[in-house]
Amino acid sequence: MQRPIGILTFHRARNDGSILQTICLSNLLKQAFGTDSVSVVDYFPRATDSLITVNFLRSMRSHFRQMSDAREKYLRQNANMTLTAPLMTANILRLLLSYVGVRHLVMGSDTIWDPANHETKKSHFNPYFFDMSSLEPGLSHSYFAASSDPDFGASLTSIQSESLSQGLRSARFIGCRDEDTRRLVTGLVPEVRVNYLPDPTLLFWPEDLVPSAMNNRTSASVMRIGIQIGASKIAEQVIQDLSNSGYTCVNLYRGEFLEAPSSDGYSTFSRSIMARQQLDGLVTDRFHGAIIFFQTNRHRNCPVVMLRHANKWTHGMSKIEDLFIRLDAAENVISVGQFLSSDDLERIKGGLNCARLKRSSQLFEAACALRETSMGALSAFFTAIEASLK
Repeated sequence: MQRPIGILTFHRARNDGSILQTICLSNLLKQAFGTDSVSVVDYFPRATDSLITVNFLRSMRSHFRQMSDAREKYLRQNANMTLTAPLMTANILRLLLSYVGVRHLVMGSDTIWDPANHETKKSHFNPYFFDMSSLEPGLSHSYFAASSDPDFGASLTSIQSESLSQGLRSARFIGCRDEDTRRLVTGLVPEVRVNYLPDPTLLFWPEDLVPSAMNNRTSASVMRIGIQIGASKIAEQVIQDLSNSGYTCVNLYRGEFLEAPSSDGYSTFSRSIMARQQLDGLVTDRFHGAIIFFQTNRHRNCPVVMLRHANKWTHGMSKIEDLFIRLDAAENVISVGQFLSSDDLERIKGGLNCARLKRSSQLFEAACALRETSMGALSAFFTAIEASLK
């Protein structure tokens, strides 16, 4: 069966957010154009897949093998996710798009503009820097809630910059999910219109995958805090300090997932997401980690503390800062150094008990308001695709 709309995004990272944003974008498009019209192009550069596997499995081998298998099984079995055959090289991708009948390609939201994540040799066709002259005539494309790292623009070669600029100029629609990416786009092609679009996990939440009302967590004398921090040294400091202060810490990056409520019929992947409902709070530096937490705890008032640290963002506004400013929750973000001082640790503990900081239910309400203000841009996105398919 030919599916005229293809999604190209960074969906094979070993984390739940990458898969969820793919699922949500796929479902958004299927709602607008029909179930049989959309497929996810199962492209994953060889070097990226090897790098991610080595880095993650080095310290968390058994857990991430289990979770990776669960995610792969879910992607293949979920009726709402239609994937093309697995691809490893960009040349095969170019041939496949023509073969399966893709006429419009949607660039997904998860850091698609990052040369460190993809094949960047001059001889390789790189879909993430999309030069439309390299493809078959008649294939159009758009960018949905695209995101780039703050350092991305400075790292572009002249060839990469020109290739990306060509793709932007010929795009039917450009949506960015943060201010740094908008500045990158307008700096490269100031003549094009750039729309703000939230991450797809804020526009569509798959209730069949992760029902939000299944939480059976009862009040406890000891708060159970999820720790999801990519910088391991900072995570260790936070866990030690909070544990010494009487909290129970669950390190989500070490595979310490709590048991989700009994839910027959749900996949292991779904249950790992639902397990967040068994937490009483979250300290994280993860963009999707925060969204998953307040989406799954929308009926509770759980504290959420976001960390912006120099290990991940050397300059520019972090994705977390940008999102939480839009959610009117800038105070939830705490900026710290590469190593936490005693003052930093006190601010984190204070954030878990601060009445001024937005809780999970309030963040969810703010996300709903953000979604409503984005309906005009989302409608324009759908209109652009519809026009390209005529």
